[in-house]
Amino acid sequence: MICAFSLLLPPVCFYLLFHKLFCFSRGVADVIAMVRQVDEREFDGLLNKTREDILRANSSALGFKQEQRARAWLLFEYLCRTGFNALVILSWAYAEQEKLERPEMSKDEVRAGMISEIIDAGTACRLYVLFALSKLSWRILLDGLRIAPVRAITDLRLAAEIDGIETYRRFANAAAALSSEHGANAHRQLIALLRGSDFV
Repeated sequence: MICAFSLLLPPVCFYLLFHKLFCFSRGVADVIAMVRQVDEREFDGLLNKTREDILRANSSALGFKQEQRARAWLLFEYLCRTGFNALVILSWAYAEQEKLERPEMSKDEVRAGMISEIIDAGTACRLYVLFALSKLSWRILLDGLRIAPVRAITDLRLAAEIDGIETYRRFANAAAALSSEHGANAHRQLIALLRGSDFV
């Protein structure tokens, strides 16, 4: 029971703490300094069923069990990173939206559309991470207690009827689009952090 509590407590605290922590205005430079690196290709690979099936077919039972345990922990790390990034960037988007709605600001439908896309995709991303982390945490816990090994993780690509990879990609692209209004360098830095240097 203590092990279960200690494993499930971090995701819960993660959302409660950082929701409070990031409820204030930040500029794009602050966002770039705070977001955590995500390699989208590696993240996608962890949730690719074909790759998982090939790994299972080409590994011994023990080898697959060990490799799958490592992959599950790596996925756990990526889910934490994507969830963290969503919280940071959503805070930035809400701050930008508040600025845009000030009476003295002229209407900017393009900018408003970018912000709306971030909020929509970011909210879906947060929901996905919450559900996927909860399911993955139980699998890691059961594996750690030697009750049941982690047999599959690729089914977690879909959680709460949300495709995690597609939603995160949409969210990252929306954030990068808004950052481009602050210069090409800001755009390059943010897209490299959110998706990987291959996408710059």
